[in-house]
Amino acid sequence: MGAFRFFDKNTKLISLDAKDPLTVKDVRAFQHCIEQLQSGEKIHDSDFFNIVLFGSSLGGARPKLSVIDADNTLWLAKFSSIHDTYDNPAREAISLYLAKKCLLNVPSFKIIPIDKGRSVLLVKRFDRNDNERIYFLSAKTFLHAKDGESSKFSYLDIASIIESNSLQTTSCDLQEIYKRLIFNVLIGNKDDHLRNHGFLYRENGWQLSPVYDVEIDPDKASHALALDDEGSLSCSLEDILRVSEYYGLSYDIAKDIVLSIAKIVFNWKQAALELNIPGSSVKKMPDYDEYVDEVNRLVRYKKIVDQTHA
Repeated sequence: MGAFRFFDKNTKLISLDAKDPLTVKDVRAFQHCIEQLQSGEKIHDSDFFNIVLFGSSLGGARPKLSVIDADNTLWLAKFSSIHDTYDNPAREAISLYLAKKCLLNVPSFKIIPIDKGRSVLLVKRFDRNDNERIYFLSAKTFLHAKDGESSKFSYLDIASIIESNSLQTTSCDLQEIYKRLIFNVLIGNKDDHLRNHGFLYRENGWQLSPVYDVEIDPDKASHALALDDEGSLSCSLEDILRVSEYYGLSYDIAKDIVLSIAKIVFNWKQAALELNIPGSSVKKMPDYDEYVDEVNRLVRYKKIVDQTHA
């Protein structure tokens, strides 16, 4: 993916470059168009054409479009749905902001308020570098997995991809995927299936891509990928610490990583304030109560959780 080009039967390049691209300024209008479509209303043919042309190849369950800004930088616009009971793009923005605070590899992003407590999230396309197209492969493709088979695999399988293909970035990427494992557990990103982990092709091999699709779903029972070496789709932080050696980390270093990420994630309300996102619009953020006691035990009962957390 990322660098595929398609040609017609006459070997003529089929390209969107000849079309007038959608811009960041268009997202508010297209949020309205998407709501009309989801409500069964008819929209103008040209709007429908643009949604199909610039959005249908992007995949996923939620509405999205490719747009450019004034500098011709390509962004992925992720829209709200009429079926949402919360501002999903705003929640993902908070997750990305927290991930960045945790020193994870996060693409540039920005949030655009619309109305009625809805937003559009813009995420910079990391499979582009100016006009260069960068090869992208998902972990699903690397592991020859079929749809719905993520639970048969684990984060350790992603670590094995890194060890086999990342070359000069192996140790950094191993630590990165372990930190993402901890982050996803603590923030409640259980939509961590194999399509939501990817690699970019660089000069020295395949490198772990920036994080993407950080979906928080407190109602989801378990993770899509196994978290440890026993195929567990849910487990304790102690179980995750136990497998740290597979990622080239000692138990003590891994414990420090858990505590540093927990301290940041548990203060998500402060992150929302810093992004000017009202708490009422994101409603159900992760219920991490099950981990609070365990984190406090790791620091010998020294409380690191904000006193406002109940």
